[in-house]
Amino acid sequence: MCKKNQKEENLPLKKTKNEEKFYQKYKVQHYLGHIDDAFIETLCEMVIEFGQTSDGSHGYVHFMRRLGIPWMTFHDWMDKYPTLKQAYAEGKLLIAETRIRQGLLRKFEPTLVKFTAGHYDPSYKDADEQDNAKVKVVVLENYGETGRIAIEQRDKDKA
Repeated sequence: MCKKNQKEENLPLKKTKNEEKFYQKYKVQHYLGHIDDAFIETLCEMVIEFGQTSDGSHGYVHFMRRLGIPWMTFHDWMDKYPTLKQAYAEGKLLIAETRIRQGLLRKFEPTLVKFTAGHYDPSYKDADEQDNAKVKVVVLENYGETGRIAIEQRDKDKA
């Protein structure tokens, strides 16, 4: 067994009573070969609740493992049920906010939070891409009464 799998197995996977009941419903519906809309609606509520109560240290892969739902099955359901996809996106935004708060409080490493923020909130990914775009840097020097004078312009990459 590789080290990665050993680490994943050591994560706490203890189910709450609601999660255990949900898992039993999943097993029955999966066995019957039909997942009904009420099941998906309950899953949507649980996905959002996880986002609200998460401390930011675990994501939805961990949550689905706790529920006993394979990650690829969850992805297939998101393609099939737009409400689930929307709940997942909302939950990820909630986790992003929590992770940023934890980074500001130094409970999480701020550099790591900044690096991974784009995984949870697309607006951070867009902002990071804009930051990395080529921009002009203007170097200013102060010359007494005449004020500041631009003495050099160069690309950010050359700076």
